[in-house]
Amino acid sequence: NDKEAAFTKMCDPDEVGWWQVRRSQLPLSFDCGTKKTAFARTSFFAGGSGGTDPDEGTTFETQYIQGVNGWYQSESRLEAEIESASDGKLRVILFSAATLRAQFLNILLVDALLSIVSLVSVWLYMWWNLESAFLASVAMFEIVFSIPVAMCLWAVFMQQEILFTQILCIYLILGIGADDAFILNDAWMQSRLAVGDDKLERFAWAYRRAFRAMAVTTATTCGSFIIGAVSPLPQVQAFCIFAALVVLVDWLFCVSLFASALMIHENYI
Repeated sequence: NDKEAAFTKMCDPDEVGWWQVRRSQLPLSFDCGTKKTAFARTSFFAGGSGGTDPDEGTTFETQYIQGVNGWYQSESRLEAEIESASDGKLRVILFSAATLRAQFLNILLVDALLSIVSLVSVWLYMWWNLESAFLASVAMFEIVFSIPVAMCLWAVFMQQEILFTQILCIYLILGIGADDAFILNDAWMQSRLAVGDDKLERFAWAYRRAFRAMAVTTATTCGSFIIGAVSPLPQVQAFCIFAALVVLVDWLFCVSLFASALMIHENYI
């Protein structure tokens, strides 16, 4: 029968795929000779049809897990009610691949919304500080675009894998990129008092002054990340090197793209 056939496969040394099933469902005391055990673990597919539907997994995830009024959402509300009634003494956890994906996507959605709020908040602050929506938009473009450019260098030229943790560099470069834009803009504003009203002389003076300041801060930031690259943890190494690359790319954008946008704004806007 099916049970005997399953036991035979679990005990067959050539059936590697069944080893994990044996470890997860049967105790260490299971005897392959007699194929008997004192107890066993049983798993069942909640809401399943018993394996007769070949698309059962996909259907279950889309209708029961991801559906707004599906079984998983009702079960989640029931979990919250039980935990609230127990005053925090009871924690109910529903574990499956489908529910984990649903929970992960919900968390990812919230984080994505927080990321958008962060981007908009920084853009609004730059607009207030730079007194120009155009300059703030160029600075934000430079900040955000430094991530895909760094990814291209990392994946294409350095032949490295892009990790999920490296995406978090966007929060890091938001502050650094905005700071570089403020430095260059402040130097431009100071140039009127330093050299007069000639725009070419003003730009040359402001560019030299801001270039040195931004180069020092970029070098120290990149250096601190390069030091982190000596970590024995591969993910920490990858994050630190990639972060240093993002900071360098953003600096190059600032001394080229944002500097050009500053003169365009002065002459045409």
